[in-house]
Amino acid sequence: MKGKKYYSMMFFIGALWNFSVAILFTFWHKTLFPFFGLQELNHPIVMQIGMAVVFALGIGYYMVSRDLTRNHGLILIAVIGKALIFGIFLLHVLLHNIPLILISIGAVDLIFAVLFLEFLLTVKRP
Repeated sequence: MKGKKYYSMMFFIGALWNFSVAILFTFWHKTLFPFFGLQELNHPIVMQIGMAVVFALGIGYYMVSRDLTRNHGLILIAVIGKALIFGIFLLHVLLHNIPLILISIGAVDLIFAVLFLEFLLTVKRP
């Protein structure tokens, strides 16, 4: 079984991933969208609200990294959410709505979903 240090680092890295995505897409979406050949949003508030949620979940992952015995409900929500995010990216790649390279963002979330699920199935709460 993997140790406490491994899982703590996993959730810490998950938090950093969420913080990075949230900050990049909140403050630099006007640069990132055209770079990937995407049309600019009509209402940036949608992106900002979404990225606020991504950032808040990052805070949750950080909290889990500090105490692996708590917040398992949040981890289950993360597994579901990250799997859905991958599914949305995959759907839009298949529909040719976004470039193939963007599936990498969804793939990172899928990897975290699998790792978080493995944690939930392996580590029992005290």
